[in-house]
Parts: sequence; C-alpha cells; structure tokens
Amino acid sequence: MTLLHDVRYAIRLLRREPGYALVAVLTMALGIGAATTLFSVTYGLLMKPLPWPDPDRVVRLTEMRKGQQGRIRGPLQGR
Repeated sequence: MTLLHDVRYAIRLLRREPGYALVAVLTMALGIGAATTLFSVTYGLLMKPLPWPDPDRVVRLTEMRKGQQGRIRGPLQGR
C-alpha cells in the first residue's frame, strides 16, 4: 500500500508544478537518448565483428621509398 500511496503523491505534486514535470521528463529523455547513442556507436565501431570472411587475417600494407628503412609487420601489429 505504501508504493501506491507514494505514486499518487508524486502524481499530485507533478500536476501542481507542470513546468517542473516537463523539465524532469525532458532531462530523462535526453539522458536516455544520449546513453543509447553512445552504446550504439560503441557497439558498431568496437564490438561488432568485421563484415569480411576471416576478419582476423586483415593485414596492413605500407609503402616504402628507396633509401627508407622499415619493418615488416604482421596482421595489424604496431598500429
């Protein structure tokens, strides 16, 4: 019964102050939207597997000119 009483009290307070209720709802909406966007971008860039077969075999090629010293690197080492 206490939860129902608290919910009714909260609704009464929000009806008395509609400006406060609007600010609270907008703040929650912005926070949820920002968190969803960040998680979606993080998943898309860092966690989702690459769309090629055998993505662990992707290698990086570099160009060397005459007279320059360089190293041979394996798959994505020393980024």
